[in-house]
Amino acid sequence: MDLKIIFPHAMQARSLKGLIIAIIIYAVVSFICGTIHGLVGGIPLIGFVFGIVGWALGIYCTVGIIISVLVFLNIVK
Repeated sequence: MDLKIIFPHAMQARSLKGLIIAIIIYAVVSFICGTIHGLVGGIPLIGFVFGIVGWALGIYCTVGIIISVLVFLNIVK
C-alpha cells in the first residue's frame, strides 16, 4: 500500500514546516466538515449521510496527522 497516494500531505512532513502545514491542512478540513455537519445535521436524511461522511473524514484526518508525525520522526518513510 502506497501512503503517498492516500495521504499526500502527510508524506511531505519531512521538516518542521512541512509537519505544521500538514497538521493545519488536516485540521482545517476536519473543522470545515464538522461545521457543515453542524449546519445540516438537523435534516433527517442529509444529516445521516453527512454524519457518516464526517465520521469517515474525521478518521482520515486523524490518521493523516498521525502519519505526518511518524514521517517527521523518520519512523515511516
